[in-house]
This record gives sequence, C-alpha cells and structure tokens, in this order.
Amino acid sequence: GAWTEEGWKKMFRELQKFEGEHGNGKVPNRRIKGKYVALSKWVKEQRRHRYNMPEKNRRKLDKLGFKWISFQEEQTMERWHANYECLKNFKAENGHCQVPRHYEDNLQLGLWVSKQRSKRHKISPERKRLLDQIGFTWVVTKRDSWDEMYERLVQYREHTGNCLVPQIYNPDPKLGKWVSAQRQIKHKISSERALQLDAIGFKWQRNTAWDDMFDRLRAFCQERGHCLVPHNYKEDIKLGRWVSMQRYRKDTMNPERVKHLNSIGFAWQHNGRQNP
Repeated sequence: GAWTEEGWKKMFRELQKFEGEHGNGKVPNRRIKGKYVALSKWVKEQRRHRYNMPEKNRRKLDKLGFKWISFQEEQTMERWHANYECLKNFKAENGHCQVPRHYEDNLQLGLWVSKQRSKRHKISPERKRLLDQIGFTWVVTKRDSWDEMYERLVQYREHTGNCLVPQIYNPDPKLGKWVSAQRQIKHKISSERALQLDAIGFKWQRNTAWDDMFDRLRAFCQERGHCLVPHNYKEDIKLGRWVSMQRYRKDTMNPERVKHLNSIGFAWQHNGRQNP
C-alpha cells in the first residue's frame, strides 16, 4: 500500500498492541464504527499486497502470526471443505455426486452442490480440481434431472410407505407435479424409467377420491395408534362412513386396495368399543 515506512511501522505497532490486548489478530471489520477503523483498513491492505510488499515487512507479519486471510474467509473455507467431505461420503455411498437439490438427509449439501454448479465459471482452480477429482457433475442434463426427481419420490415412499404424492403437495410442490406428469406421459416414457417406477410400487392410475380418503385414514392411524374410526366420527364424518364402507366392500374390493389397508393395520371387523 501507499504507506511510508514510518506510517507502516506505526500501524504494525498498533497491530501488536491489539494482539496484546485481545490475544488474537482478529481486527474488527472497518464497517464497525470504533477506534480500529484505521487498523482494519491497514490489515486489509497488507492482505491485498501480500506478494508485492517489502520482504522484511512480510517477515515481520509472519513472525507475529499474521492471518493472511480474514476470519470470515477462514470460516467460509472451513464450511466449503466440510460440505466437500459430505459430498465425498455421498459419492462413496451412492456411486455418484448428483445430490438432489432437496436432499432430505442433508438439505445443506443439496443446496451447496447446486451452488457449485451455478458458480462453475467463477470457482477457484483449486476447488474445481478437488471437485473434478471425485467426478463432480457440472452440468445437469434432463436425464440427471429425472433421476433427481425419482430419488425424491423414493425418499417420499420411505417416509409414507407409498408413492401417492398429491398433485398439490406443499412440502415439495415440484414432486407433486412431476408424479402427475409421469402418469400423463405413461405411453411415451422409456421402458427403463417405467421399470424403475414399477420397482418402487408406482401407481400409474390414481383413484383420487379413494386415495385421498386412504391418506386421511393413515393420518388418523398415525395420530391415534389404531385405525378404528367410529362410524359417526364427529371430527371427520366422511372418514367414519368411508371406513365402514371399506369393511362392507371387502369381498369385492380390488386386492391392491386390501393390501394398502392391511399395510396400516386396518381392522376389518370392528366392535365399536375402541375410543378414537
């Protein structure tokens, strides 16, 4: 910087004094009003001119243990490397680096991966090298995009026990629309993708009314620990009547629906004594 030798020495003494008082060289940012405004500005200039300052000055700063990167930059670097380690673990477990943007096991990782792609032209050569080293995918193709949505559906199934994502699904609106779109393009979808969906029990046709009532019953079961909805259930009259109707129709019911009801512990006979 444009400091005279005397001016530089004076600021260096200020830094020594600061370290003596605070036990570290973390000078507050110059935007913080206070007595360290000039010192903060000087510290920033030393970092900026690290490689074109007089050698004796650089040695003095090194001897003092001067941090050539700011505390904020250090934290940012630590966070980057922590996410990078998480990505390496994901690759080891899954065989690829295509973390879904809404990755439920680690939401921060999904967002971080997406951010690296969006900044691919600005990222440092060192970081790019580290990501290339583990086979990072810089551009997501339509194929990758389909796989990401499929992974989100798999996660939904793991949590709910089925693939019946409502078309308007607030926790993940994109997933609801995607599931609906797969049904609409059923006859155009590749056999490979159709097999992938079949493998997780995907329903190509959804009887919305029945499935919605089934969702309401499952919510009741999860809340109460049983599926014994009274016929005249005041909190949801329609549900009580629907449950009674399923019992009545058991012998003529679609086997797939029987299987769905059995999966949540549906009581086909009900003596009416269980409290809701």
